[in-house]
Amino acid sequence: MKKSIASSTALSILALTVSGCVLETVTIKPDSKRFYFPTSKSGHATMPESPIGIPCPSACFATMGTSCTVQLPADDSTIVGFSHNYDHGTEPCRCWEYANCAYRGYVGFNLSALQGKGIGSANLKWDSSTQKSYGDTASNEGTCVAKVFIALEPWKTDTTTQGEDLSVDWPTGNINVSSTVRDWMSGARPNHGFFFVGPDENLDVKNNDKCLTIMENLRLEVLVSEKK
Repeated sequence: MKKSIASSTALSILALTVSGCVLETVTIKPDSKRFYFPTSKSGHATMPESPIGIPCPSACFATMGTSCTVQLPADDSTIVGFSHNYDHGTEPCRCWEYANCAYRGYVGFNLSALQGKGIGSANLKWDSSTQKSYGDTASNEGTCVAKVFIALEPWKTDTTTQGEDLSVDWPTGNINVSSTVRDWMSGARPNHGFFFVGPDENLDVKNNDKCLTIMENLRLEVLVSEKK
């Protein structure tokens, strides 16, 4: 798959060069359609879990809340991954509770700057910072962006959006999207942007694991041609 995309891009650039075109790189920043879509789930014990014979309160209550709002940097950013929060409760009368969040990031681009130009190549790029913690192990290495999809319908804020997998696993900030951009410009497919999915969207867990990547400076870098 990757070899085919690279070969097609190389041939497109060669064709534009041979045809006497002036090549330049156009950088396109996201339009207003740039945000994240969180899903959340919480739960708590309704009655304390305690050893036999230990008197305990008659009920447990939720205290964590389920807000998954994140304050993101202003520079064309989104967030991808998950955050689990679990309180085991205090012995001997344990009132356990969990509140989990999963995040999908979305980005859209206005491609009007590419009208009338030949597309040699197009790359979706970003910078990122990552926070991971699994059990007692913490790290800022790698990425929590597991998959990238072409959105096949307008982005929805109340449910998941249908998409086509770009078949690029664990991308670290640079993806060749030349064929997608050409399809958008030709009208072969509607331009609904891209979305990003993290490694785990299971919300029915009781742990404090976290894997979050903030994707900053999202942009399309497109090599285009102008006739001399």
